Order: sequence, then C-alpha cells, then structure tokens
Amino acid sequence: MNKIKKIFLVVLSVVSCSLFANENQREKINAPFVFSFVSNEFYLFSQKDVVTPFAVGMLGSTVYQVNALQASSLYNVTHEVNGVQLSGILNWNTSEFDGVQGAGIFNVNGGDFDGSQLAGILNVNAGSFSGFQGAGIMNYAGGEDSNGVQAASILNIKKGNLKGAQIGLINICSGECNFQLGLINISKNGIIEIGTSYTSNDNIRYTFTSGKEYFYTVVGFMTDNPFRNGNMFKKEFFYNFENFTGVGTRLSFGIFNVGVEALYNNVFFLDSDNRFRSAGYISGRVAAGVTPVKYFNIFAGYTAGFEHSAYCNSDLAFEHKASNLKTRFNNGLVIHHEVDVGIKVCLNN
Repeated sequence: MNKIKKIFLVVLSVVSCSLFANENQREKINAPFVFSFVSNEFYLFSQKDVVTPFAVGMLGSTVYQVNALQASSLYNVTHEVNGVQLSGILNWNTSEFDGVQGAGIFNVNGGDFDGSQLAGILNVNAGSFSGFQGAGIMNYAGGEDSNGVQAASILNIKKGNLKGAQIGLINICSGECNFQLGLINISKNGIIEIGTSYTSNDNIRYTFTSGKEYFYTVVGFMTDNPFRNGNMFKKEFFYNFENFTGVGTRLSFGIFNVGVEALYNNVFFLDSDNRFRSAGYISGRVAAGVTPVKYFNIFAGYTAGFEHSAYCNSDLAFEHKASNLKTRFNNGLVIHHEVDVGIKVCLNN
C-alpha cells in the first residue's frame, strides 16, 4: 500500500509539472471531451495545453483549463476552472477559479476564487474569495479583501479583511471582519479580553472574551477563593469547580460601557461514590464598566442563576454551588443572585 501511495504521488507531480510548465510557450488545444484512467495520458507529453468543457478521470484528471465540469474518483489538477471540480480526495487549481470545488478531503486554489469550496477536511485559497468556504476541519483564505462566509468545525483563518462572516470553533481574521461566531474570535476590529473578579459567594471568576462588541463570546471558569484558609493547597479546592460559556453584547459611551450576557454553566462535584459528576444551569448577567486608561476596564456585575427541577439538572447543580442570596417563586423557580467586581485587560486595541 505504501508503494502504491508513493507511485501515485510521483505520477501526480510529473503530470502537473509537465502540463503547466512554460505555459506561455505552449500551444493550446481545444477538446470537446477528455477522458483518462490516471492523468489524461493522451495529452501528457504532447506539449499542448488542453482546454475542454468536460474532463473525466477514473483515478485522476489533469488538464490545463476546464470550462464546465471536471470529475474523478481521486484527484483533479488544473490551471484554470470555470465550472465545477469534483473529486474523492483532492482538487488542485493553480490560478483563478469561478464555480464550485468539491472534494472528499481537501481543495487548493492558487488564485482568486468566486464561488464555493466544499471539502471534508480542508480548504486553502491563496487569493481573495467571493462566496463560501465550507470544510469539516479548517478553511484558509489569503488576499486582501474578501466577501462571503467561512464555515468550519474547528478553524477559520482569513488574511486581510472579510466582508462577511466566520463560523467555527476558532475564527481568526488578520484584518477587519463583519461577524464571527465561535468560541474564540480574533479580528482587527474586535475585542480580545481576559478578566478576573471576586464574587459575593466568595468565588474567583476568570473570563476570556472575544468577538465584536455588538456580539461576542465569553468562556471562563469559577473556583472557590484560593486565598481563604490556604484552600488552594487542599485537594478539595479542585472539586468545587464551575465553567461557563455564552454570548453577549456591549454598548460603549466614551469611557463607560454596559454589557448583557446569556450563559450556560457547568458545576463539577464528587458524588457519594467519590466520582466526578457535573450538572448545568443557565444564567443571565449584566455588567457596567469604566475604562480610566487604555486597555483596562474596571467593572461591577450582577448574575442571576436560574434553578428549576425541569432545567438541565439545575437543582443538582445548586446543591453543590455556594449561594448566599436567592429568591423562590411558587412555580418552583429559584433565582440565585450573585454580584462581583473585577478588572479586564484588553489584549489588542
């Protein structure tokens, strides 16, 4: 199997180099249809650049330009495409692309892209794109200004500006981006902050905030006060741990700001059999801050935690969470009140 893979890679390299080297000195030939078993063998050593509307390969297909459809079971290699590329593993285009690239594993485009890139794992576009990049794992796009959407389960990277959206676990834009939805969002015109605060339940709260001010994500955790009776050196300190994630929006008025957040919280604890367990609850939060100097935001916040036997085992969560002030309602709802004061540090601008 390894020998077959090596032979396949050698053939692919020879084919792409043979067809597209010294393109300005080569004659172009128009063909109504091109079929190949491996790499369009008929034209491989003809010193001609093949231009065709349709190219189909049993294993692979390598032609200079496709104007409608190129399809193969393993890979496609072209210089320019105006249409659709479909393959089981790889699509590789060295110049501009207008249309759709669809591959089971990854797509690579060396120039500007107008259309859609769809891959099971990875999309790479060296130039700017207008349209959609969708990948199972990661998208990358270069260029200066792009318009469209990047969507991936793990990572989106855009060099330059993006007039559109990034949707994924981690979104990175070196320029400005209109909208980002993910756990971690980094852009030139966004906010990136770390913060800590002390709460009325004698907890320490730690947060990481990223995204746009009008829509950002926050992740963090909360622990017992580590300075209380040397608690941070006790084993039990790590058994009272809570993490949270959510979204928020913030309005700024000069040096003053007000933010609202919706959070989902998980409380971790040891059960009667000494096993780690967790239970969740939802909470709403409002905070007001002031930025006396650049990069520092001093704030005070209020969090309302909602407990009800019908919500996410929230009653179990509050059995293992400190709560000094709460309000009970006749319908079984309990609101747990908590205030905190702290500081956030801005990591970008």
